[in-house]
Formats: sequence, C-alpha cells, structure tokens
Amino acid sequence: MPMDAKALVAVVSIFLVAGCIEATQCNGAGCSVLKPFAGSDCNASQGCTQVLAAGDFTYCGLSGNTILVSRIPGAVPGRILGLGDYPHGTGLPSEYLDCFAPYWDAFKQRFYPVPGNHDYMTPGAEGYFGYFGPAAGDRNKGYYSFDLGQWHFVALNTNCTDVNCDAGSAQEKWLRSDLSANSGKCTIAFMHHPAFSTGVHGDENSVSAIWHALYDEGVDVALTGHEHSYERFAPLDANGKADYAKGVRLFIVGTGGATLRKLNGSVYPVEVKNDSSHGMLALRLYSNSYEWEFLPAEGYTFTDRGAGTCH
Repeated sequence: MPMDAKALVAVVSIFLVAGCIEATQCNGAGCSVLKPFAGSDCNASQGCTQVLAAGDFTYCGLSGNTILVSRIPGAVPGRILGLGDYPHGTGLPSEYLDCFAPYWDAFKQRFYPVPGNHDYMTPGAEGYFGYFGPAAGDRNKGYYSFDLGQWHFVALNTNCTDVNCDAGSAQEKWLRSDLSANSGKCTIAFMHHPAFSTGVHGDENSVSAIWHALYDEGVDVALTGHEHSYERFAPLDANGKADYAKGVRLFIVGTGGATLRKLNGSVYPVEVKNDSSHGMLALRLYSNSYEWEFLPAEGYTFTDRGAGTCH
C-alpha cells in the first residue's frame, strides 16, 4: 500500500521463445526482463518473498490432478496460501486423512489456509480446523492476519452463513481495523469466494462488504478459489470496474486438482482466463512491487506472467 505518485501502471509483454516464457515489464523507468520463477533466487536478503497459492484440491477417488499439482511446491519454495476446499467432499476429518493428507502432508507446515464452503458441510468445519490446527486461526472465526517479508496478509472466512461477513459484522470491523493499522505495507487478502467471477457460481454478493473494505483500505492483491478455473482481473474498484490507480487486482486460482469447470463471458475487465489447466499461482513480493506466474502442473502448458506495483 505504499504510494508512489510517479509510478505508472506496468505494461507486461509475454513472448514464447524456444518453448519458454519470457516476460518484459515496461514502466516510466524503461523496460526489463522479469526473472523466471526458478525459485531458489528469491530470498529475504534480496528483499524478495515468494508464495504459492491454489484452492479446490481434490475429490476423494479422483486424486490424479492434485498429485500432479502437489509436485509444484516440491520444486518451488515458498509458503502456500490455501484458498479453501481441500478434500472436495463434505469436510469430514476422514476425507482430510484419506484424500488430502497423502499428497499434501509433506507441505502442511508451509500452509496458511482459509476455509471453503465444502469445509463447512461438516458442522464447525471440524475436519478443516482439526487438520490445520493453530495455522487456521480461532475456530470461531477462521480469519487472521500476518506478515511475510515486507508484505501484510489478511486471511478471510467468506463462508458468510457461518461467520458473518456483512458490513458492521465482527469480521468486517476487524478487517478494516487490521488494514488501517498496517496501511504502510503492501497487502494481499486471500479467501475462498470471489466477489466477481465468470465461472459457474458467478458473483458472490455475500462478500460485498468484505470487498468494499479491501478497496477502501487500499489492498493490492486478492486471491480466491471456489471457481475451478483461473482468472486474472484488472485492478477492480468496489463495484467490479477497472481502477488502475487504486483497484484491487483479483486472481481466482481454483486449480489445485478438483475437476475444472467452464468459464463464461464477462461484464468485468478480465485480462486472462483459463479453464483447462491445473496448477498454482506463484507470487514474488518486493518492497513496493510484485510479480506473478501461473505454474502449470505436469502435462499442462498454460501460463500467465506479469508484474504490478503497490498503491
């Protein structure tokens, strides 16, 4: 959220070169080639923090794609932002044990999770809170915040029939207070339900007050799952219109292994979308800027790369 009045919106060009992706970022200072996401060259001593993100991981009995996706954090370092719906069933503890843990337990200590709607199909999201333990926050809330490197993160519970998301609710008031107290930092919010979407679920009106808070308080990036697909939006205002000066850039990354679903047309400024590739989003975070790359699982080829600056 640091503000550079002279900053221009980054323009990113992507080229296919001998089967590799090369991305060039251009702004008021000129152009530079973005580094590939090899992983090992992003470290705190260089002012760089790397995270991975995905949601909607697996169905019991249909684990092939989540096995492929789980190989990504084996090769790429960084904490993992879990965007909800881990075993895509009814959230039972046995589903976590039988259908999620065999493939993701090796990376469990790297997760910062948020719950999905399938997690609350078991009362109190017992399987979710039991599996992730203290990392999931207070069982009665499911929302929390933390810092990584120079960035601030807010993890939100958008299961709004279980934990109120309305304006004036405990969660919404906590969110505004937390963001106000960290207004000098670049910020990522992550949750399960997207306010805007071209997927089968469409817009989640129940999170409108949450999205308004994110916009009002100058959050830079929002990450969600729920839709089994990938979408990257232009920075959005509180009503889903493009706002390159102050908007929140929304990524939907429901590509963790559950069966993919088709996307529809959109009235919103969607910059990139894909409904045929499983994978994870990688983010490299610097003091006042960030880079992203969609990392496809083995056997898939879609990718998306670019960069942006904090407000």
